[in-house]
Amino acid sequence: MIELNLTANSEEQKLIKEYLEENASEILAEKINNGVKIVKDDKTLINKKTLDGFMSFAIEEAKKAAEKGARGACVRSDVVFGWAIHYFEEDSIEGTLYNEDGTPNAMNAAWGGQWDRGEIMISMGAHATTENLARCADFTVAFATRDTMVASDFVGIVSAKNDPQKMSKTGWTAVKAENVNAPVFADFPMTMECRIKEKMDESEEGYYILAEVVNILVDENYLDASGNPDVAKMNLITYEPVSHSYVALGEKVGNAFSDGKKLK
Repeated sequence: MIELNLTANSEEQKLIKEYLEENASEILAEKINNGVKIVKDDKTLINKKTLDGFMSFAIEEAKKAAEKGARGACVRSDVVFGWAIHYFEEDSIEGTLYNEDGTPNAMNAAWGGQWDRGEIMISMGAHATTENLARCADFTVAFATRDTMVASDFVGIVSAKNDPQKMSKTGWTAVKAENVNAPVFADFPMTMECRIKEKMDESEEGYYILAEVVNILVDENYLDASGNPDVAKMNLITYEPVSHSYVALGEKVGNAFSDGKKLK
């Protein structure tokens, strides 16, 4: 059996992965594990596919079958497995597109916040990251600190388009996220793994991202005695737009939805 570098996020995806590991040829396994070089917009990219991408592909194939008059809501397992082989084997089907050298990228997002429970919103300008997100809906959000302030500011004022060595200059350590197809920078105490749900008010200047928080990673050194994130330990900073300054977040001063009851 060939081991494949695929992350299964559901029981259905586990079944697909098991089938591929038992039936994929060495050539197909090479494609799945390392991706395939393609040329798009005069740029050489690495086309790498995921099981999340296959599930979206399978849904579209099922819709096509229904439009052709297929009866019933179920699709035979052998048909789905056939779709999986075709999806990962066919080079013309795009998955996630990476720079040919596989380098990650990062930007400084000053405008954003919580949108709803388990969702965030970020205002995006025209950046290299904006172009990357047009190719892949997955990304991560790290919270800047006193220690990472200089490098965090640097990635906000320098574009990877103009400086190919941008990320190496930060000194950050990048690893692949477990739940989304994006990098995690291990130098930050807390990181959210996210996936775009909707883009709003798109224009040449950028757009707003509404994203689902798939998972939250916290360095165990920044947890309290109960195992919850301890913001006071993180030395987080925030952007102050009036004076264009970074300001350190302070200590806890009260209890939300509680202290105000004293005035009732």
